Amino acid sequence: MKRKTFLFGLCLSLLTLTVAAQGREVLLEKSFPNKRTVNIKTISGDCLFKRGTTDSITVLVVAELSPAGAVETVVSEEGTALTLQERWVRDHSSGNILWTITLPEGATVNASSLSGDITGEDLKGEFKGKTASGDILISRCEGSFSLRSASGDLTLKNVQGSLSLNTASGDITLNETSATDRSAAQGMVTTFTAIGQIFSAALIGSLAASFGDSAHGYDLSFIGIGVVAAVLVVIGLLLKSRAVEQSTRVS
Repeated sequence: MKRKTFLFGLCLSLLTLTVAAQGREVLLEKSFPNKRTVNIKTISGDCLFKRGTTDSITVLVVAELSPAGAVETVVSEEGTALTLQERWVRDHSSGNILWTITLPEGATVNASSLSGDITGEDLKGEFKGKTASGDILISRCEGSFSLRSASGDLTLKNVQGSLSLNTASGDITLNETSATDRSAAQGMVTTFTAIGQIFSAALIGSLAASFGDSAHGYDLSFIGIGVVAAVLVVIGLLLKSRAVEQSTRVS
């Protein structure tokens, strides 16, 4: 009986792995000669840029789609530019797509996505990233970075160079950056802290005034402040310790 149960479980596991493997498609796997600029535009696909060890550019696109064949990859080469595009060709389709692009040192990247995330690792050169709701993460990179997002978060870790960061409602996090960038970030934090204090005071006053002469409005306001403070304390406890931060910080 135990042997039959084991064989049944083994067959079920193999069947699950087979189905998962069948649902994964390699949409594109190709190498290109060195180009000065790489342009990519996706709808929901995530983009991962890594520095390679050769002068060529390699592109790997892996997807899990329903139905299969719902996405096409468009590639064009013009002079010193390589342009990549993600195109959904079927209605009522869904899935996950990952573009992995390996670049030589010094390449310029222009990446944009509606809802996909953009990640850059170990790059050296110019990097421009723009998303509507996707997050952008840049780590261990050096060069010029211009990052914009409507509602996504911008995170930079161990980055050196010139920075231009803009997000409407997302968070901006600089971690393990140079002293110059930390000074600029501190100035931004001070400015937005002042704005936050003004906004909070106005919000508390409005809530209190909505209850007339009653102190109930102030009670609700300070209860809300206490809840937010407790959440921030928990988040603070989950952050990297100062000793670890300083051991990996860029001088």
